[in-house]
Amino acid sequence: MVTATQDFLTGSYLITRKNTFFHEAQMRNYCSFCCDGLDYFELPPPAIVKPMRLWTGKQLFTLLIRPSPHSKALTSEVDLLINTELGESQYEKKTDKDLRRGRHMCPQDSYVCFRNSELMCGCLGKATLGAGNKNGLFYTMLRDCDAETAADRMTRLAKLCSRWMGLHGFTFGVEDVMPTADITEAKAKAMRTANSKCADLIALYKKGTLERVPGCDLELSLEQMIGKELDGVRNEVSSAAKGALHYDNKVLIMALCKSKGSNDNISQMIGCLGQQKLGGARIPNGFIGRTLPHFEINSKDPPAKGFISNSFYTGLSPTEFFMHTMTGREGLVDTAVKTAECGYMARRLMKALEDLSIAYDETVRVVSITLQLTPFI
Repeated sequence: MVTATQDFLTGSYLITRKNTFFHEAQMRNYCSFCCDGLDYFELPPPAIVKPMRLWTGKQLFTLLIRPSPHSKALTSEVDLLINTELGESQYEKKTDKDLRRGRHMCPQDSYVCFRNSELMCGCLGKATLGAGNKNGLFYTMLRDCDAETAADRMTRLAKLCSRWMGLHGFTFGVEDVMPTADITEAKAKAMRTANSKCADLIALYKKGTLERVPGCDLELSLEQMIGKELDGVRNEVSSAAKGALHYDNKVLIMALCKSKGSNDNISQMIGCLGQQKLGGARIPNGFIGRTLPHFEINSKDPPAKGFISNSFYTGLSPTEFFMHTMTGREGLVDTAVKTAECGYMARRLMKALEDLSIAYDETVRVVSITLQLTPFI
């Protein structure tokens, strides 16, 4: 199914945020963006009357779906009434349940609700406009109305969002990935805690008193425990970066609406790259008992086994850069090798099943072909 991606998701998210308001001239102008000049749009009453008549971005999106209260589906007489509810990326069911409040009062405005084609609450993102969700807007429209109506509304969305992004602009620079004092402090605190715990685990390993993980020997137990601690550093830095960034930070906006990037990407740009892994484990020794000649033999310290404490903003040291290129090479090789393996596996599967057929009694039978050889005289 064709769905909205990238710029269209970002534009929809920005239009439907709580602080987006338009006066009447802007509303009529934006309505003209998403039509061919032949559609009739009937503006609803403004959300704010005094001191100035203002309409919200949610009302604009409602007009995109249903231009007037009398609009019907394009190829049928069915009323264009869309009813669906779903949570976007920031919506947490547990939080709403613990605070005993309604889902529609999500503090992040991340719970989307359409009632009779009217957007009641929520900022639209990939869960609503993307593919793979049975409660998504276009899937619901396709199911309850018809394909032509869904395609028409998708075209309107593309026209509106592209013009919106062109008029308002959406780009980011170095200041958007510049770590704040809170992020730097949270990173330093997490690094101190992780280094202290890793040093204690290495000391217990050398003494032979380290508690073993079920099914693992002493060395593998150490690797799993240290890996768990270092993974926690990246998660803490990622959470701190997400909470400390400004409301209008462009990188954060793209991660929230799922148009591009994720919280891990934000952490890598602003906080730290974290533990680099090969085959799901820390970087193994490959140079006479060590990963690189810059470290001591048989060293188990985090930097010696692929932990990168710098970010792309601060820059990587030579050893960290080398560790990072190792994991990048693994991804490239996996992509190339798995493509060939999957293709050959699919071919073998088709060759194995090509003699099978389904008969009229719904039984699977093997088609046997008998060749009669005529002797050549």
